[in-house]
Amino acid sequence: MKTHSAIFAFFLFVACGGTAVIDGDDGSGGSSTGTGTGTGTGTGTGTGTGTGTGTCDCTGPADCEQFSDECSSASCLSCNCAYESHPAGSPCSLGVCNGSGTCVECIAETGCASDETCVDGSCAPSLATACQDTCDGLTTCQGIPPDPQCPGQCAQELGDCSAAELVALAQCNAGLLVACDFDAFVTCIEKLACFMN
Repeated sequence: MKTHSAIFAFFLFVACGGTAVIDGDDGSGGSSTGTGTGTGTGTGTGTGTGTGTGTCDCTGPADCEQFSDECSSASCLSCNCAYESHPAGSPCSLGVCNGSGTCVECIAETGCASDETCVDGSCAPSLATACQDTCDGLTTCQGIPPDPQCPGQCAQELGDCSAAELVALAQCNAGLLVACDFDAFVTCIEKLACFMN
């Protein structure tokens, strides 16, 4: 758990065969005769025939249209559907294409409101705005003068927050200003992994 300073103390949070033939003499002058005859004939015939055919996934652009979406286009290339991402900034339902085939809310600050920032393709309250709102809420609810060091401490503590976490922080701030309920505020920010880590 982090150790927080000053007013920010409120932000308490993977085979072989072997054959052997042995001939012997009994030593009495006798004789033994053995005769063996063997004949073997073998004939083998083998015939194999194989036929293979391959099919194309596509023969033209129309065969690949089903794989296209708002930020990428599919075309037929050497019997396979090939994909090409639309340029970054191309309009799409959420905002713009990111150049890698995904539709996102933003790819730069210009895609967001003036008090927002673009983080991982989403517009979120800027860290500075979120921290100022947090500090304002804390001091207002306590009835004490604003602490000029609070926004900077906040930004240092929450610098790793994702867009989603900054949105969640803004919601925590809004709840604090409504009821000045510090317990509810602490419970709210304890859910922010960027603050707890």
